[in-house]
Amino acid sequence: MAKRILMMEDEKDLHNIYREMLECLGYEVDICFDDIEIMEKIGSSSDFDLFIFDLQYKSGDVLFDIADEVLKEIREMGISTPAVLMSGSPGNPKFVNYDKHGFILAIEKPFNLDKLAEVLNRAFPSQ
Repeated sequence: MAKRILMMEDEKDLHNIYREMLECLGYEVDICFDDIEIMEKIGSSSDFDLFIFDLQYKSGDVLFDIADEVLKEIREMGISTPAVLMSGSPGNPKFVNYDKHGFILAIEKPFNLDKLAEVLNRAFPSQ
């Protein structure tokens, strides 16, 4: 059975690209636009093997760092699914110190299929 991944990405143009990449690597994927969709998806099924969350969410011209807050809310629900942080801002302190915010790995955007596969192999070492 394929591993299930729940991804949060605010750039809708990337949803199909990421979906194709993850499916090509043999994963099932659900992609949500924001924290509200993530919480709804988790509320209906917490049966995910990995979360991949974009660090920043853009609202208008403002960027908000929300991934760590979303993960914190999920942890408060008693869900311990491992999470990977992704960002196009590799200098952001939350990205640099991803492990201090509850993430097991981080991946810099943009990434290619090989880099994504490398990160997922590290996230699922026994696969």
